[in-house]
Amino acid sequence: MNRQWLTAVFCSLLSLSAQASRCEVWEDAQRISHVRVGDESGFTYCFGYLHGRDRAWMMDHFRRTALGTNAEVHGFAHLKGDMMMRLLGLPAWADKLWAIMAPAEREMLTSYAAGVNHGFRVAKQHPTQEFLNGHPLPEKWKPQHSLMILLLQSFDQTRKSFWVEYEEARAVEKWKEKTPQLFDPDGVPWDTTVLKAGEYPLSERARTTSTDVKSVSPVWASFPTPFGVESGSNNWVVAPSRSLLNKAMLANDPHLDLKTPMFWYWIHLEGPTTDVIGASLPGVPLIVSGTNRRVSWGLTNAYVNTADVVALEKQDEAELESFRPLVWVKWGFLKLPIFFKSFQRTVDGYPVLPLETDDKRPLLLKWSGFHLRGDDLASLRHMMVVKNADEMERALSRVGVPSWNFVFADNEGKIGHRVVGKAFRSLEKHAHGISTGALVDVRQPSFLTPEEMPHVFQPKRGWVATANNRHWPSDSVFYGGRSYSAGFRAFRIEELLTSQKQDVESFRRLQCDSVAVDARFLSPLIIKALEGATLTEAQKTWLEDLARWNQVADLDCKVCPIYRRTLDLSYEKLQVAEIGFWRLGVENDPEWVKATREAFNEATRDLAGKTWRDVHLNAFPHLSARTDWVYSPEIPTRGDKHSVDPGTVKWNPDRKIFEHTAGASERLIVVMDQMPQVWLGLPGLNSRYDQKEGRNPWQDWADCKQVRVEWPVSWEQKKLEKVEIEL
Repeated sequence: MNRQWLTAVFCSLLSLSAQASRCEVWEDAQRISHVRVGDESGFTYCFGYLHGRDRAWMMDHFRRTALGTNAEVHGFAHLKGDMMMRLLGLPAWADKLWAIMAPAEREMLTSYAAGVNHGFRVAKQHPTQEFLNGHPLPEKWKPQHSLMILLLQSFDQTRKSFWVEYEEARAVEKWKEKTPQLFDPDGVPWDTTVLKAGEYPLSERARTTSTDVKSVSPVWASFPTPFGVESGSNNWVVAPSRSLLNKAMLANDPHLDLKTPMFWYWIHLEGPTTDVIGASLPGVPLIVSGTNRRVSWGLTNAYVNTADVVALEKQDEAELESFRPLVWVKWGFLKLPIFFKSFQRTVDGYPVLPLETDDKRPLLLKWSGFHLRGDDLASLRHMMVVKNADEMERALSRVGVPSWNFVFADNEGKIGHRVVGKAFRSLEKHAHGISTGALVDVRQPSFLTPEEMPHVFQPKRGWVATANNRHWPSDSVFYGGRSYSAGFRAFRIEELLTSQKQDVESFRRLQCDSVAVDARFLSPLIIKALEGATLTEAQKTWLEDLARWNQVADLDCKVCPIYRRTLDLSYEKLQVAEIGFWRLGVENDPEWVKATREAFNEATRDLAGKTWRDVHLNAFPHLSARTDWVYSPEIPTRGDKHSVDPGTVKWNPDRKIFEHTAGASERLIVVMDQMPQVWLGLPGLNSRYDQKEGRNPWQDWADCKQVRVEWPVSWEQKKLEKVEIEL
């Protein structure tokens, strides 16, 4: 009996050991990889294996972007971007962060890197079209590369915080003392803040905004934009009291460049104590939008002030040193070494931006991502395994990477919101333009404490929504800067969230709402500007249609093309955005009238008789920007610049169309039942995106189709790939 028992135990241990040493992988109809591991220690290895296997080219591209080595593969078009990334110096910052990380975090990234390299070996045996077309096969992945990609993503999504200061400096040159009136969002009718009365500390006095007149000329301070230009996002969460299902519900649709391969990699990891599914960034072993069996979460860009441009004081210029980076550039079959320009950095690595001021002062980049500690990343991993909303709130409060809005919900019905990362502590409005500062402020900035960061837990209103809009109203003690997006999307989301109780279908309709919200406020001003103008019969008819328009930007919209083009041209002519256009229109400024009429005439000349279907197109171009790498059809898409389902556009003057460049990079809905329900729509294929099998998931995305994800997985009768872990 004892011998039989010992034999059974021994065989059981062998079985467990064998199961623990492998990843068992099944792929569903959406090409989401579902992974079962027998031991929690295999999680990050299997995570890395699937990233490396399915997104090898993408990971290599991101790594080259951070390193500044894309030009040696793609040629002169990437030269300036590579130079700027050499100036930013992310590899050195990643190395500094690696050196101070805790052993457990280093072990996690080391295990992930081992899995990536295993996946790379498989990818080399079955190369995607990029590698077949000559892109070099990926070299070995190192743990520090994951930190580098995380810093790249953080910088890309927060740099608007400093770039808006450069744009304001140019506006100050034109509008002088009128600049605050035309750029300050206080008092515009669509302004909507994330936090509501009673959810933030009040200021004891009103604030005013000054201007800092400093002429600034661009040299070519253009960083690469691998994740999108000023991309937006939506997320919201409702408590059971606001749900027809009597369950907490969460929605998330991050807005990024719509490219091939698509940005996110969806993955499901299941082990003895963990079961988590959601969106990950290839190169980083984190699920940033998704759910485990108890808590769900989703993110958007926060746009609190995390970066400034500082005109350095004269006495600090001695701390600068010059360097000339060497960049290799592909030219035909050759690679040429290029020394393009001398840059400056401080001796400890803070970069001087290549912008020129009238007084020739160096403009230093002050970014909170340069100040990460070793423990600032640990909670990002912990949030994947939290057991309730209280734990999620604590985990997010300790995240130092700038800077995202997270909303979250648990299956007990609790909900919350928190901004993560390091944000500069400011009690006063910033001057418009670029301010003067000391090097010590760049090296030792003051950050908001976790308690001071925007957050709310279990709000009495029963819901929270963010859409890259302001967090604090104007009467808050804290000030977050002016890099927030206009509040149009947030205005519409709140309007629909509070109009009725919610279910999956109402969430889906809200995510896919295509009302051009700005038209509610700005189209009457266009009509006003054209009063008394000499118009053709066609223009008069269009104005009549504009007055009757329901603001829906669907494919058959006849008003949309001329409306959007008129506004964009007006903004260019006046050097303002929506706030300035509205305020100038309210006061019937003569220059505003003239610019709007000229813009309208140009728009009707180019777009008369066209519908949104004719001119609002998305080709889901390849991430490399190579036009000969085409994997998807060009399709007409609905939505508009300021709709909840956005159609962010770039005007193509040659084709006279709006190129739809950014939108929902996923559409996620989670119902927090005892076993959460996950509904998902993706703009493309999760893996094997270079294979053509007669499917058109891009059109499914454009039609706003979402399907319920098969989760949890019943593993019986599934065809599994069994991958041995090679640590």
